[in-house]
Amino acid sequence: MAAKPSIEEAQRVMCRHLLALHEFYGEFAGVRIARKHIGWYVNNLAGGKVFAKQFNKIENHLEQQDFLQQFFQQNHIYQGQAA
Repeated sequence: MAAKPSIEEAQRVMCRHLLALHEFYGEFAGVRIARKHIGWYVNNLAGGKVFAKQFNKIENHLEQQDFLQQFFQQNHIYQGQAA
């Protein structure tokens, strides 16, 4: 069984994936497709379901990227780690 990725690794993968979706599909389609993909990633993370509900309302690719970064900053604090 593979080791669970660290929160830092999850952040790197998700941020790169989100950027790739926006670049490949463009803002309109990329934002919508990202909702599904990011939802899959965060489903089992602490606070992930609440985050996904808010993330799914965002209509702008830059706002999605910022909101994802904020999620990880808060998640680091929640786990007692420095952001």
